[in-house]
Amino acid sequence: MATCIKFTFILMTVVTLAGRSSGFAVLECASEVDGTFGKDTVLNCTIRFNGNIEVSKVIWKKKGFTDSTDVLLLQYDIENAPNSGESRVQFATSFWKERGDLSLRLSNTHIFDEGTYTCIVACNAGIEKKEIRLRVTAPYTDIKVVSQPEKDIKDDTRVRLTCRASLGYPEAIIEWKDSFEGSWTKSAETNSERSEDGRFSIVSILELRASYDSPTYSCILKDPSGKVLTEEYTLPFEPLKSTDHQNKNIMTAIFIVIAALVIGIIVLFLMRMRRRWRWSRHSVKEYNPEEQKFPTMMEKEQI
Repeated sequence: MATCIKFTFILMTVVTLAGRSSGFAVLECASEVDGTFGKDTVLNCTIRFNGNIEVSKVIWKKKGFTDSTDVLLLQYDIENAPNSGESRVQFATSFWKERGDLSLRLSNTHIFDEGTYTCIVACNAGIEKKEIRLRVTAPYTDIKVVSQPEKDIKDDTRVRLTCRASLGYPEAIIEWKDSFEGSWTKSAETNSERSEDGRFSIVSILELRASYDSPTYSCILKDPSGKVLTEEYTLPFEPLKSTDHQNKNIMTAIFIVIAALVIGIIVLFLMRMRRRWRWSRHSVKEYNPEEQKFPTMMEKEQI
């Protein structure tokens, strides 16, 4: 509280002196910055000035991760060297005074570093203030699918598939699809666990009846940034049953072919019988009373 009152007094003094300056100052900062867990992140801010400008104070602060309380990160004033609340938060360059580069460097970025940062600069031309939004991501290190039973699965039996994605951020979702791109997501139960460092591990369990007709399932992980990870898993069926299933398909195909041949033969036989019957109707010659005789055998053959 005392620090805030002291800083407010200094700023009021600077504002009072601003009218005496013969120049101007402009603070330029990136509005959004993306950081990666475990790597260094730089929040870019530079001050441009013209004329007789002297920077008397620089403050970097951040809103709390879970609330809106401001946390002092780094402070410099003309009388003291820069001081930081923790060693991994420093100016990005040691020549910041000469170059006007007030960028903040976060070493070994944490998940809880995500949030809104404010850079405040006091000089004899006035006060400049800018906010930067930092987004932190952590790639999921692994995605794996296992089944229960682990092997020798029989057709039309209950199977549990478990998909696990480890230590990523932000929290992701998991979808399930079968060999034919059919969705099984609504049939799955998905939960997330958060570690002490803020990263998530996602576990999704899908229970189904195994089928030789659809042996492969895909676990698809999607995070809010649009990144997609996919792991395909083929059910480890019992080898003998798999062979029997193939034999069954072969026997079914043979049966269909034989049935088609039999039907074709029957249809052909009926067509020939009908043609012969029609031919016999038109080939019989009736008795001719004028000739007073029946047709001879030779005449029948000619007909």
